[in-house]
Amino acid sequence: MSPSPPLISAKALNYLHDKDFLLTKRKTIRQLQQWLSETQQALLTVANKHKNELPPHALQRSAKISRGENYHGLPYLVLDYPRLLSKEDVFSFRTFFWWGNYFSCTLHLQGHSLRTFRPTLIESLPASSLPDDFASVNDTPWEYHFQPDNYRPLSSFKSNELEELLDKDFFKISRKLPLEEYQQLPSFARNCFQQYLRLLKIEA
Repeated sequence: MSPSPPLISAKALNYLHDKDFLLTKRKTIRQLQQWLSETQQALLTVANKHKNELPPHALQRSAKISRGENYHGLPYLVLDYPRLLSKEDVFSFRTFFWWGNYFSCTLHLQGHSLRTFRPTLIESLPASSLPDDFASVNDTPWEYHFQPDNYRPLSSFKSNELEELLDKDFFKISRKLPLEEYQQLPSFARNCFQQYLRLLKIEA
């Protein structure tokens, strides 16, 4: 005899009756996609200014906004621009929305781009003053949460630790924005992108 299905809790039953939540969620996701489109325009202005200094193929592909329902169980939206994502070369600036958590902006370098900018970063990172930024310490570049097993504050690294960090297969630096400040997202992402380009000595 097969076991009975699990009972649905009273809280879950309330959610089953709540049509307004799902309708509001759909509307909110559409609104956030519009904010990400505004963000892409802000990033495009900066990228076009430096199109000759950025990796040759970083701006060849148009911006992409994608969505999903299950980053650690929760919905998310992603804007990739610039987006050079190949097996041999990654130069990506990712703006990420994670339901119930925050927005974040991340510069991801790997392969050819990391080898190109590693000497510059070894010089610029120890001298940088970025108290709100985090660097990835994970073995995978595809995590975007800010738990200690994934990110450490950039200010907590000593110079020799930064060099060890840059000897990994990839380098990621990230900053987050509270959900309540969603209207600041375009300027937040633009400023973040500009500061990271300064680390690469692309932005003056």
